[in-house]
Formats: sequence, C-alpha cells, structure tokens
Amino acid sequence: MNSEEPTNQQRFGSFKDKAKSQARRATSEVKSSAEHADLDQLFETLKRLFSTVFTGIGKMADENRDKIDSAADRVENLVNDKTDGKYSEKLSKARRAAGSGLDKVAAQKDKQADPQDTAADPAAADEPPYSI
Repeated sequence: MNSEEPTNQQRFGSFKDKAKSQARRATSEVKSSAEHADLDQLFETLKRLFSTVFTGIGKMADENRDKIDSAADRVENLVNDKTDGKYSEKLSKARRAAGSGLDKVAAQKDKQADPQDTAADPAAADEPPYSI
C-alpha cells in the first residue's frame, strides 16, 4: 500500500464528516420548512436528502464492490472452516441474497431525484427516488 494513499479508516472518516455536514444542513432546512408550515417544501427537502443519501451509499457500494466481495469470501470461508462445512448451503444462500442486495444498493449510484421531474409526471411523485 502506498503510504500516501488514505487508509479505509481515513476514507470512512471523510465520508462520515461529509454525511454529518449534509445531515446538519438538511436538518436545518427541515426545521425551517416545518416552522413555516410549508409542507411542500418540507417534502422536497426530505426527498432531496434521501436521494443524496442513497446516491452516496450506492456510489460507495459500487466503488468498493471488490473489497466487499473479498470480505464476504473470507467470512464465508472462515465459518465453513470452523463448522466443517455444516452450514455451507445456508452460507451460500445468504451470500447470494447479500450480493443481490448489494447490487440493488450499488444501482442507486446513478439515480438522483430532481424535484422538477415529479412535477411534470404526477405518477412519478408517488415513487421514491430509490428502490431497495
């Protein structure tokens, strides 16, 4: 590993700091909307917030797919070794389900809700900007 390359802990810390900042800003917007009883604005603010969160999580899942798969392999192999393969079938089933879920989360990386889009298509307003 290159000594100048950030560690996973540093990367997560940076992401966590950005997420906290966005959460504080969103909380402020939500409070402001609620105080003024502007429910439409509150709804749009919440929609943008959730869209941003799911897009960010999707990007992280997509960018780190190899690392996640590698870690899941190590866990599956460790459990199989410790249990002499007793739960191999159940582990494989859980692994496939987790992989499917990760695929769905990673697919969110390209989805960004645009509040103006739902105004043009009323049916789209009923659907969340994510699909987990």
